[in-house]
Amino acid sequence: MNIWYQFTNWLGEVHPGPANSRAATAFFTGVMVAILPFTWKLTRIVATYFHESGHALATVLTGNRVQRIRLEADTSGVTQWSGGAGRIKQSLIAFCGYPAPAMTGWFTVWSVQAGHQNWTIALAMGIATFFALVQRSLRGWVLTLAVVALGALYIKTVPTAYFAESVGVGLFGLAGFLLLASPRTIVELNRIRRRMPKNNRHSDSDVLSRLTKLPAVFWEFLFLVFCLWLMTVSTLTLVI
Repeated sequence: MNIWYQFTNWLGEVHPGPANSRAATAFFTGVMVAILPFTWKLTRIVATYFHESGHALATVLTGNRVQRIRLEADTSGVTQWSGGAGRIKQSLIAFCGYPAPAMTGWFTVWSVQAGHQNWTIALAMGIATFFALVQRSLRGWVLTLAVVALGALYIKTVPTAYFAESVGVGLFGLAGFLLLASPRTIVELNRIRRRMPKNNRHSDSDVLSRLTKLPAVFWEFLFLVFCLWLMTVSTLTLVI
């Protein structure tokens, strides 16, 4: 009970968001990391981590069981699950991958600006803990341990105003990266799909197409519009 009390108190702490100039600088730095080919190549696996977490969360919320998650050397990933999901639940699971990084980025911007950056830290550690239970790759373990270690360091550190603001700045950088990472991976998806034979397409948009009888390009367009909307909303909160 004491641990739960301490956790709820920590979760309820309010830390004023960083100054707009610092937040915007960090945010657009994160965006540039997702744009530049060299940095994107090094960090794309982070976007995949959140992508597969989106599938996993949707799987659990629809009453199904995640069997394993793998992050591959080419920065792609796969989430395997089991259960008796119908078309609607299967569609939800397939849909939640590509928007997941952008949704996480939007939530991060909102929570830090509202003074609740601890919510973002708690969410990240919750995702990492769940990921640790089901992931089956060294890359996944490295990212999971990094998230848990950074989160634990943050929780154990004396919460001075400067430290809290610096963490908020870092979270804005992560948010900028994730918000741009989603649309970039969607554009990559479309480009890769067009090069593949029709009988060998197994992407999320192809799964949705088979489940709903709507063209895969429709789902890619919907992914893109939704993620760009989240990025626009998040960006406007920094510049207005």
